[in-house]
Amino acid sequence: MTKCKLCDRKAVVRLEYANMSLCREHFLEYFERRVRKTLEKYRMVGRGERVMAAVSGGKDSGVMLDVLARISRDAGFTLEALYIDLGIPGYSSDCLSVVRELCERLGVPLRVLDLKEYAGFTVADLMGTVRRVCSACGVVKRYVLNRYAWEEGFDKVATGHTLDDATQNILRGIINGDLETLSRITPYSPPRGKLVGRIRPLIEMPEKDILVYALLRGVPFTTAECPNAREAKGYALRRALDLVELESPSSKKALLTNFLERIQPLLRGAQERKLRECSVCSMPSSAEVCSFCRLRSRILVRVGAVGG
Repeated sequence: MTKCKLCDRKAVVRLEYANMSLCREHFLEYFERRVRKTLEKYRMVGRGERVMAAVSGGKDSGVMLDVLARISRDAGFTLEALYIDLGIPGYSSDCLSVVRELCERLGVPLRVLDLKEYAGFTVADLMGTVRRVCSACGVVKRYVLNRYAWEEGFDKVATGHTLDDATQNILRGIINGDLETLSRITPYSPPRGKLVGRIRPLIEMPEKDILVYALLRGVPFTTAECPNAREAKGYALRRALDLVELESPSSKKALLTNFLERIQPLLRGAQERKLRECSVCSMPSSAEVCSFCRLRSRILVRVGAVGG
């Protein structure tokens, strides 16, 4: 029997990158301590601030909400959850049920935003309008999260991006030579005008650890995949990074750390591009009309034409 490195109890998880095995109690403590250190290191949230956690029903955002709820009790910030009902038949309602269960268990107030009521369309309406539904859905969620948080007076938006997400995006950005995307890969994006501060508390946590935490803590989450997930790119890059990590544990953490410390500072010019107000919605945009409003216009024209 493998024992916990910190006590005589049976270990339930082996962390190769840290060269240690931990029991349930010490793993949960270790995980929560690391997230707390991430918050402190990047000064993500201050006392008295209002944080809106974006939750989807998946394990990553669920674990993020669970840990933030525990940390907020003595860190002095208030926490609420937001679920965007994207209107995906069957899938959206199932995810909402999971989110409600989690928020009730944690005692975190939940806000549910119906995309159809808020923007006049659903993600289902993207089908036939755009070629890459997942990319367009990302544009919609980023816009709605920021605008809703700004309208409701939140100081920060928290998302469940993980170490695996960050390293995959770094690799994809390098392959594509996409400096603007690379410039946005950061643990904390400070507020800028109508852009609400964005924090990523799990950015230093591997997805394997997040799954173990969810199972040991009993965090409810859906195992169903979004019907549009088959269109998502990046699985090959993630598998490649997993193979590197298997051969050389802590490679992902080294990639993220070196990127943030050595490369990210050189990209700040791309990140700090001049923003203006969108001529349609008045939210921040690098063009006269923001990506969301251009997309929304295309969808409403198509839906109206079909309806007519």
